[in-house]
Formats: sequence, C-alpha cells, structure tokens
Amino acid sequence: MWAAAAAENGLLSLLSISLHTQSADGALNLIRAEPYAFTHGDVRAAHLLALHALIAVANAREAASLARAIDTQEGAHQAPPMLGGRSLRRPTSRTGP
Repeated sequence: MWAAAAAENGLLSLLSISLHTQSADGALNLIRAEPYAFTHGDVRAAHLLALHALIAVANAREAASLARAIDTQEGAHQAPPMLGGRSLRRPTSRTGP
C-alpha cells in the first residue's frame, strides 16, 4: 500500500536503514524520484550516517540520564558524584566576587 502511494507521487527508490537501540527502534529513510537511484556507495554511506545517528542519540540519552541523577543527588543533599577526581555537578551561576 505504501509502495503504491509512493510510486503514484513519483518516489521510485527507497533506501531504509534500521536503527535499533536498547530503548527505541527507528529507521533512516532515503527517498529518490529516480528508479534504482542508490549505488553501493550510497548504501555504505547511509549505514555510516545511521551509525553516527545512533551514537548521537545514545550519547544524548546518557547525558540526560546523568543530569537527572545529579539533580536527584543534589536534591537529597548527597555528596556530588565524582569522576577522575572532578565533580560532575553542573556549575551554578555566581553573583559577586
């Protein structure tokens, strides 16, 4: 059904790369109007782009998770988390000298 609708609208080539993480699934979809438009090089490049997207999403989720954990610890008046001798607490704005 989708393929027929796409063809009716002049979209004749689709390259879809699955994106799987532990918490979500998705796809990188590339569409062209020409039939058989994607080369082997295009497929390799799309896989690389999909890998970069997965890494970016995973890093953003990890950063958000760490920020929530830090906020939770600060709210409970616990010692700030440390990594390599440095505090992971987010800097607060200072006023005055």
